[in-house]
Amino acid sequence: MEAKERPRVKTFSWVWPAVESLEGAKAATRQGFWAAIFCASLTVILSLLGVLGIQVFREYGLEFDLWSLFDVGLYGLIAWAL
Repeated sequence: MEAKERPRVKTFSWVWPAVESLEGAKAATRQGFWAAIFCASLTVILSLLGVLGIQVFREYGLEFDLWSLFDVGLYGLIAWAL
């Protein structure tokens, strides 16, 4: 009787999931969807704070304003497409 090989667990599988199977591809798609939703949500919050004059990451050279809402639209399109 042959021993079944255990699948190798990759160290960075949470960053780059395996897509060799249909289940893996679906899981990767879900992960991408939620990553896009997270980025959109965080950008909306920081954009609205920037409009109110509260720049959280100014010391790092990042300023958020109404133009950042364009990024939110792109993230939304990515999430919808996934």
